[in-house]
Amino acid sequence: MANFSIRQYQASDAEEFFVAIEESREHVSRWMGWLKPDFSLQNVRDWISECRTDFTAGIKYEHLIVDDDNGQIVGACGLNSLGRFDKLCNLGYWVRASRLREGAATRAVELLRDLAFEKFEMIRVELVIAEGNVASQHVAEKVGAIDEGLQNARLLIGEVAHDARMYSLINPCARRETAITPGFE
Repeated sequence: MANFSIRQYQASDAEEFFVAIEESREHVSRWMGWLKPDFSLQNVRDWISECRTDFTAGIKYEHLIVDDDNGQIVGACGLNSLGRFDKLCNLGYWVRASRLREGAATRAVELLRDLAFEKFEMIRVELVIAEGNVASQHVAEKVGAIDEGLQNARLLIGEVAHDARMYSLINPCARRETAITPGFE
C-alpha cells in the first residue's frame, strides 16, 4: 500500500498536475465547478501562482497529494474559507482517477485536519460534500467527521446549486460549551 503526504504547490508542478486533472476530468468535473471543459494548462499555472501567493498571505492553504514512494501527484486538497474569528475553515480534496481507493484522500484529510488544529488552532473544520458524492462522503466518515445533515442548495457546482451534506471535524483540544435547551433534554 502506498504512503501519501501533502505539500505546497511549486511552479514546476504545472504540467504533471495538468496531466492528473486531464486523467480525472470525468469524475472530478461532476463535483468540482472549477473544472470546466475549457480548463487549460494556463489555468493550472494561474491556479498554482494564486495558491502560492495566498498560502504566503494566509488566505488559503492549498496542497498537492503526493505518493511518497514515487513522487507522483495523486490529487489536491486544501484548507480554505478561513474564518479566523470563529476559528473554522473548509477542507476540500480530490484524487486522480488512476489512484482512487488507495487511501490518498483519507490520508490527506487527516494531515490537513492536524494542520488546521495544531498549526492554525482551528476549532472546527467543515467538509461540505455534494449529495451523491458517495466516495467523498465515505472519506469524511472514515476520518471520523460528524455528519450534521443535508443542507439545501448549499454547494454551487458550475451554475447549479446542489444539496450537500455538512460534515465537521472538531478540535478535541478546543474549550467548548454545548447549548442545552431547557425542556429538550
